[in-house]
Amino acid sequence: MLQKLFSFRIATKIYALIATFLLLAMAATWVILTQVDRNAYTMREAHIRDIVSTTVSQLDALNKRVEAGEMTLEEAKAEGAFVLGAVRYDGVSGYMFASDYEAKVVAHPRPDLMGKSQWNLQDPNGNYLFRDMIEIAKQGGGTHYYLWQNGTVDDEPVFDTKLSYALPFEPWGWMIGTGAFVDDIEAMNADLRMTIGKVILAGLAFVLLLGGLVARSVSRPVNRLQARMQGLADGDFEAEVPYTGGRTEIASMAKSITTFRDALKNKAEVEAREETARAERDAQAKLQQEVVADLAEGLNHVASGDLNARIEKEYTGAYEVLRQDYNKTIDTLRSLIGDIIGVSKEIDTRSRGIHSSAQRVAESSEVTATTLEQTSAALEDLTATVSRAADSAEEVNGIVAGASASAKSSGEVVEQAVDAMSAIENSSTSIANITGVIDDIAFQTNLLALNAGVEAARAGESGQGFAVVASEVRALAGRASEAASEIKQLIKTSGEEVSRGGKLVDGAGEALGEIAESVSQITSHVANITSGTREQSMSLTEINEAVAELDRSSQQNTAMFQDTLRDSEVLTQKAQELAKRVEHFTLAAEKEAPKGGQTFNSRRAA
Repeated sequence: MLQKLFSFRIATKIYALIATFLLLAMAATWVILTQVDRNAYTMREAHIRDIVSTTVSQLDALNKRVEAGEMTLEEAKAEGAFVLGAVRYDGVSGYMFASDYEAKVVAHPRPDLMGKSQWNLQDPNGNYLFRDMIEIAKQGGGTHYYLWQNGTVDDEPVFDTKLSYALPFEPWGWMIGTGAFVDDIEAMNADLRMTIGKVILAGLAFVLLLGGLVARSVSRPVNRLQARMQGLADGDFEAEVPYTGGRTEIASMAKSITTFRDALKNKAEVEAREETARAERDAQAKLQQEVVADLAEGLNHVASGDLNARIEKEYTGAYEVLRQDYNKTIDTLRSLIGDIIGVSKEIDTRSRGIHSSAQRVAESSEVTATTLEQTSAALEDLTATVSRAADSAEEVNGIVAGASASAKSSGEVVEQAVDAMSAIENSSTSIANITGVIDDIAFQTNLLALNAGVEAARAGESGQGFAVVASEVRALAGRASEAASEIKQLIKTSGEEVSRGGKLVDGAGEALGEIAESVSQITSHVANITSGTREQSMSLTEINEAVAELDRSSQQNTAMFQDTLRDSEVLTQKAQELAKRVEHFTLAAEKEAPKGGQTFNSRRAA
């Protein structure tokens, strides 16, 4: 919508703005008139409400006098009816009226209505006047609109809207009301609307006139500037631009158009110069096309494998430099391809040799790996055997150490036996001495027994018992002497045996000492053997680990040689492919044309 509005002409936009302003003014006027009308009715309602409220307060004062006993209820009602009938306001047009809740009139300026029921009284619209006002009063009071006669015209009654207000007076059961015509409010509002309408019309005429002048003052210069812009579009750069004086927007626009005209003029001059330069560029482009065509033809020969395609036609300027660079490139490329062909053949030969060597090394590596695996297994067995030998040597060392300890203990026992033999020999000597003493005692006892026998014999019969005793004692002494002799002989024999056993024990002690010394030497040798065996076991373990590492390295080398073998095969294939590809190029033209070039461009030049 806005885009469509912006596409209108300036005058149309101005008139649209004026119309919008007028519509807004009319809307504001309507709102104001509505508010004025509402305020007028509100003020009229407040006015009659105050009158009714004042009258009800007078009736309330009369009712209080009744309650005070100053007058009777009938007197108060009569006084109240008189007060209501006497009330006038707004000159003499405003009056009060009252009825009970059965619509029986109890107060009214018209005596003919007093005491009559107005229950069925209706206005021309069918509204029941008193019924509605009584209902409003019962609800606490309020306003009520209805039609009521307001004079006559040609003897015909004229009905106008009347605004009434009703309040209840509960002590007496009355409805107190009053009413006022609102035709004056309508007349006032009509006058106000008329006045505002005239003002709006005058304003509309003024705004239209002013808008027309403004639209003309804007659209006319714009139209002339538009015509000047069209002249610029047609190529007229000499005519002056109007309205450049002043500080208005039109003047700014005219100055901008002047600047634009100058720019277009300069642009036209530049375009003329560019046209001349374009002709020169066209000639240059034609030459460039020829150069590009020659280069394309030469490159096509190169693409087809012919490296003898030189450009012999001479050019001028940078194109000549380009031709020379192209020929140098062809010569360099031909030389490079020749080198590549030689290198590719050399690579093929070398790669075949590498492949053969790698294959032999791979086979040798496989054999070496197998040998290393066997060596590693044998070393593992040897390591295990040496380890077991070291363990056995340690056990032998322990046994020999035990034997050495036993030999030392045996030597000590032999020494103790020698000492015991010496003690036994000494004891035998002592016993022999004691036996000698016993023998002497037996001899003396025998002598005494012999003497006793002699004395008993001398005594005769009285000494026979003593002689018997002496005989027995002599016999005992003889046996003791014999026993002592036997013991002595036995002791002598024991002493000789003990002496011989002591010698044997001394010999055994010496032999055990020699055995202990030999066992100590054996223990030292076995310890050295055990230590050497352990060192050999550790060395064999390290050798085994080194062989295992060597085996792993050999396996890795074998794998790498396998990779090298595959790479050499790939290298051989690539070298063969390279040789096939470079066979695509032709290098034999050096003997056929000067500088290795062809003459296709010379023919073009001819």
